[in-house]
Amino acid sequence: MPAAPAGYHWRRHGVGFELRQTVIEDGHRRHVYRGHLSQSAMDRMKDSGNFEEELKKWIQSKTSKI
Repeated sequence: MPAAPAGYHWRRHGVGFELRQTVIEDGHRRHVYRGHLSQSAMDRMKDSGNFEEELKKWIQSKTSKI
């Protein structure tokens, strides 16, 4: 699984991963869906030679809509 920033986690889903954010509201923990990263998209990021940076950009694009 790819590395996740603090407060986020990955969940395997089909042929890829879901990025979820852990949010605490009124004392209850929820895991809010932020995006799906397909296996093929992750492979393209790895092939670019700069996987960590590409992954950070992808996560920012999904979380900036909050």
